[in-house]
Amino acid sequence: MYAPSDLSRKDHIEGDRPYAGMIYGGVGYEFFRDYISEWTHYGELDFGMIGPAAFAGHTQRMIHRILGCRDPKGWHN
Repeated sequence: MYAPSDLSRKDHIEGDRPYAGMIYGGVGYEFFRDYISEWTHYGELDFGMIGPAAFAGHTQRMIHRILGCRDPKGWHN
């Protein structure tokens, strides 16, 4: 989750980080031939969503309400 430095602004802030979100998960495996050999196999599969489908805006607003922090205003950008 990324947000600009001024959460109270609703407009796009030129030169600052935009609102953005990503959620992902993955599974992996690691296989050792034995403890003496020098090789190993490792594989991983990651999957996820970016943008509105990641629910970063909803999540940040909920956490800010719980903690009593200011509400981020620009997620619609």
